Amino acid sequence: MYVQDLDVASYRVRISGSGNVEGGTGYADHEDLNISGSGNIDLTATTGAFTLAATRSVSSTSGHITVSADSVAQSGAIATGATGAVAVTSDVGAITMADGATTTSATGSINYTAATNVALASIASTSGDLTLTATAGAITDNTAAESANLATAGQTTLTANTGIGTSG
Repeated sequence: MYVQDLDVASYRVRISGSGNVEGGTGYADHEDLNISGSGNIDLTATTGAFTLAATRSVSSTSGHITVSADSVAQSGAIATGATGAVAVTSDVGAITMADGATTTSATGSINYTAATNVALASIASTSGDLTLTATAGAITDNTAAESANLATAGQTTLTANTGIGTSG
């Protein structure tokens, strides 16, 4: 499933389907998954991957953002404001944030849960809790700059089956 620009006011956006949900692949000039607004955003690939290209974003000024797929490849930004929370779930494979990818919330919580590994770039909330879980794998650093991967004044919980630390 390919999704192009969506701009919504205060309504909920729900995109769901079998197969991949992709932003930034499959189109020559309009490789878009720029979803913005103040409502909740739910992106679900019931079977398949979620891919967000580096030049693309998913954002809400105050709503919750939920991404769920068999695997998640995030190169772009996921952001919400106010108390909006972010939940990214990979129920079969890994969540891989490319170097430079960001996930932010003003004061809401951010949860990343993968069936296997979580490779991190940058996740930040001013005061919301951060929870990262690699159920059958590891949580690793996927940044070249070696800057902080996680930032919050809230609680941070990391849980991994095979380790937490450097990449590779």
